[in-house]
Amino acid sequence: MGAITEAYSVLSHDEKRASYDRKLAHSHMHTEEEENTEYYFRLATNCQRGGNATGAIFWFRKCVNLAPEVAK
Repeated sequence: MGAITEAYSVLSHDEKRASYDRKLAHSHMHTEEEENTEYYFRLATNCQRGGNATGAIFWFRKCVNLAPEVAK
């Protein structure tokens, strides 16, 4: 019941709800970006291990394009 009361107090105030929405959108985008980068990185390393240099370069470039600030 406490969680419902807290949710109502946030959702019933426009300013609090807008702040919550911004935080939620930002955290979701960041997480999604990280997950895709990790997935692409795994694909690239698998290609590299398998001797597929062209595939590895393709997936490493995807990583860099998606998140250049965290590129490995």
